Amino acid sequence: MSPTSRAYLVIIVLLLIGAGFVVAKQHKNTSNTATAPTPTSTTQPENLGTISPSASASSSSSTPTPTTQAVTIQNFAFAPLSVTVHKGTTVTWTNQDSASHTVTADAPSSTAPSSPLLSQGQSYSFTFTTVGTYTYHCTVHPTMMGTVIVTE
Repeated sequence: MSPTSRAYLVIIVLLLIGAGFVVAKQHKNTSNTATAPTPTSTTQPENLGTISPSASASSSSSTPTPTTQAVTIQNFAFAPLSVTVHKGTTVTWTNQDSASHTVTADAPSSTAPSSPLLSQGQSYSFTFTTVGTYTYHCTVHPTMMGTVIVTE
């Protein structure tokens, strides 16, 4: 085998190994999706929100795209600090800090967000179905505060 052939063979092997790592990482990321607990009785709220390792959405051209709003958790703050959305909008908070955080309504109810502890890279989504002003905070870091204003 010539030196040139060996070099091409080495390059091909390295590319195949790299592709294997990418596929394995994607499989790991999609298999770690977590969701909020399923209600066990009819007295629990229906909209518990969901968490996931990353915020991703897909849509088809025949299905209307739901309204969404992103909020980033970074540098121990919610950004943007306040968002105004229409009723039916899903807000997704994504933790970019190395510290864990929560999204917890100041006035807990079935129509307000209440996330579990979110690690770095995890997201929590909540669909607002009732008009109103929702103030929230991080239970781990109470000085972190934000607001969602829901309009018709």
